[in-house]
Amino acid sequence: MKKILLLLMFITSMLFPQLKEMEVKPTTQKGGIPVNRDNPEKAAIFFYTQFDDLSFWSNYGIVDIKGDSAGGKYIVIVEPVRQTIEVRRKGFKTEMIKLESLQPRDVLYYEVLPKKEEGISGVTEIGITVQATPSDATILLDDKPFPNNVTTKVFLGSHNLRVEKAGYGSTVQEIVVTPEKTLFKIDLEKVSLSPITIKSNPSNGKVYINNELKGTTEVGIFLYSGSYELRVELPDYLPIIETIQVSPTTDKTKNVFSYNLVRNKGILELSVTPSNAIVSLNSEQSNISGSVELNPGIYDLEVKASQYDTYKEKIEIKRGETLKKSVNLTKNTGVLALNVQPSIAVVNINKEKKSGNRFELIPGVYEIEIASETFYSEIFTVTIEKGKTIERTVTLKQKTGVLQFTIKPLEAKVILKQNGVEKYSWEGINIIENIPEGVYDLTAKASGYKIFTDKITIKENQSTIEDIQMVMGSDTPEGMVLVEGGTFTMGSNNGSDEDPPHKVTVGSYYIGKTELTLGLFEKFIKSTNYQTDADKDGWSYIWTGSVSQKKSGVNWRCDTKGDLRNNSERNHPVIHVSWYDAVSYCNWLSEKEGLQKAYIGTGNNIKCDFNSNGYRLPTEAEWEFAAIGGNQSEGYKYSGSSDIDVVAWYRSNSGSKTHAVGTKQPNELGIYDMSGNVWEWCWDWYGDYGSGNQNDPKGANSGSVRVVRGGAYLGFPGICRVTCRIDFRGSPDNSASTEGFRLVRTK
Repeated sequence: MKKILLLLMFITSMLFPQLKEMEVKPTTQKGGIPVNRDNPEKAAIFFYTQFDDLSFWSNYGIVDIKGDSAGGKYIVIVEPVRQTIEVRRKGFKTEMIKLESLQPRDVLYYEVLPKKEEGISGVTEIGITVQATPSDATILLDDKPFPNNVTTKVFLGSHNLRVEKAGYGSTVQEIVVTPEKTLFKIDLEKVSLSPITIKSNPSNGKVYINNELKGTTEVGIFLYSGSYELRVELPDYLPIIETIQVSPTTDKTKNVFSYNLVRNKGILELSVTPSNAIVSLNSEQSNISGSVELNPGIYDLEVKASQYDTYKEKIEIKRGETLKKSVNLTKNTGVLALNVQPSIAVVNINKEKKSGNRFELIPGVYEIEIASETFYSEIFTVTIEKGKTIERTVTLKQKTGVLQFTIKPLEAKVILKQNGVEKYSWEGINIIENIPEGVYDLTAKASGYKIFTDKITIKENQSTIEDIQMVMGSDTPEGMVLVEGGTFTMGSNNGSDEDPPHKVTVGSYYIGKTELTLGLFEKFIKSTNYQTDADKDGWSYIWTGSVSQKKSGVNWRCDTKGDLRNNSERNHPVIHVSWYDAVSYCNWLSEKEGLQKAYIGTGNNIKCDFNSNGYRLPTEAEWEFAAIGGNQSEGYKYSGSSDIDVVAWYRSNSGSKTHAVGTKQPNELGIYDMSGNVWEWCWDWYGDYGSGNQNDPKGANSGSVRVVRGGAYLGFPGICRVTCRIDFRGSPDNSASTEGFRLVRTK
């Protein structure tokens, strides 16, 4: 039986011989070959060994195998990823190296030896001698100090030998120690410094030689020939780390080392709709507009906006690559469409006032309140769903009361307005039921009676009783005509200063039937000792000084005991009055009659209160509206007629002088001499017309010339037209023999 077992063991050993074992362990660099320059994005593994028939395999794939297998050095180029490298040799067990983390440009060093018990010829260590000249040269064996000319034991196999001394060319070589090869002689050659140049694209990279900073690229330095560890660093770029060999030379074009730095960034090009959406990367709000550089890595992208669904995604930014991303957010809303009567009603959504009638809302339940003054409010709820439209028509119920109205005289015509809009009109007594709640403006007119105005308040479910007794008389001031407000086309295409024609609306006002007369102005002069040029031409007033003295600045005053030299001129329009004279007269007359003054200030800073009840000059728009006949206009060329001789004193019929006011035919409103006789001062600074619709325009904000209108007794027919306007002697301190004025009061 024993014989059979021994026979089986012999046969098994012959068929299946026992495999030998290798030892693979990390080591230090023993004289490398630069690999990063050719493979900037790969990693490298050096294997030093006495075996010349090794092979390698990776579960991820090997890019290339370089080196000198006969010299006992293998260089395996691999992808910088987690993987396992298998080291194989025929007759030996396969050894595996697990690489957990690799980065581009990483270099690892391993030594492959037979296990000691299986060493070649039974020897694993042997004494060697390195003889270096000069004798004080530094010797490094496998990067460790080694004595010069002293026998020292080392392992068999490949070793990295480095011998160097300042001023000598260093030597770096790989030696293979065998029982037969134990003596190594190195003779260093004396050398000079050599110029070297380090360049990079982009520039300004920091250059380190053997960990010593030498400057920034492009940089030129001097080094002895030999091997050096070079490192080039620039923020946001991958570093360059490699061993360079400096050759002995004086040629600056040699020893030039150039590098294209690889940017350690990726680019995100992001477009977002809507444009006001908020973008976040890794939960931090980011102001991304168009294109942005980012460090390589994984990012949580979030895009959100009010009334839109939030968008979330993980994105990867890769080195040197551009990621283009377009994000269009989806609306997360429904629509509430309201048709509300009255249209002025206020819409409140969840107690918040809203404008319009179509509302985009995020899904949910909302309380809607429709409210309007004098109406009963309506409140209801709606449920808004994403992508759906809810339409609602809401008609509010009016709050009403009753108006019981009596008036004397019974023929009075009554108008009831609200917010300027006529709501009811009737004659005499009346009962109005279901009249909407609110405040109304009531106006009653009857021939021979003063106009009656009042405000009436109608309250919900109540009767308002009004009993009115109109007062006999007239509301129109003496010597004036009421011009009811209205809209008209101001200007014409007949003259450069009259265009463009444009729509103008004016309110109601009173205007003088005639131009102000000398007789009326005389009262102002005597009451105030006012100084004016009104005596020019020798027929106005008696003064204590002459006109020439007045104009030269001599202090003089009117003789208040004097009188008009020619009583027949009392009814002529006053002339030789400046714009300032006319303003002063208006304020004097307002004070005299207990009215509010219209004007305050002096010179170019005079301001007019158009809401006062005092006397003032007409605006240019008020002047033209009155001249054409107001709302009763027949469209005449001149004020009251298209036949100038019927209505105006002008060059052909005046005899070159003024005439008594009111002696020609009046216009449609009963106003005289708005064409011809004298030019009439207006409030406005002179300026060009605009083309848009206007409400009660007051002219330019500033200027040097005040408007005069209407033509004069020396004028040609063309300048007596109702639309004519020219820049004619309108300086506010000018006082001419053809200039006068007409009074106006706001109604």
